[in-house]
Amino acid sequence: MQAVWIYAERCDEWPRVLKAWPALKESFDDFVETNWRLDAAKGDLYANRYLASLFAMARIAERAGDRETAK
Repeated sequence: MQAVWIYAERCDEWPRVLKAWPALKESFDDFVETNWRLDAAKGDLYANRYLASLFAMARIAERAGDRETAK
């Protein structure tokens, strides 16, 4: 999601990204189903990637008008 957000911002491709919103949302829903949680005691090699993608997803959702996902 971070890469998608950067693409939309830097290349001014928001119309294309917003057209793909249903597929992006489906990908996010799949991630939510994994029930990933950051465990500070164990750490996680990919935590920064996940967190950056979650923040990017919120920004994309806001742009798509999906306030519930943005929350």
